[in-house]
Amino acid sequence: DLLGTDLRSLVQMMSADQGYLTKGKNGAEVALRSNERHSIPALVSDVIDTTGCGAAFFAVASLCGRAGVEPDITLFLASVVAGMPVAGLLARQPLVRAACMCGTCITLA
Repeated sequence: DLLGTDLRSLVQMMSADQGYLTKGKNGAEVALRSNERHSIPALVSDVIDTTGCGAAFFAVASLCGRAGVEPDITLFLASVVAGMPVAGLLARQPLVRAACMCGTCITLA
């Protein structure tokens, strides 16, 4: 898997302990400095809205990494939280684009 090889190389090049990669509908993976790798399939199949999924994943992964949580547990927890916006579990109303020049702002309808 070329993608996994690149992630491992990046982890080693940056002298990091671990690196996480989200792969959309293909799940996510973590590569460790020790060349160990863990992956997880996407946990949600019915996609409603992907807004904020990556940010949610990396917020949890960062906190877990700092707290010393095992990488495979971190991968699972981050994937669960990242799947919440996708399944519509965090949005009570549909998200719409706001009238903003940057094109990335969102607001509740």
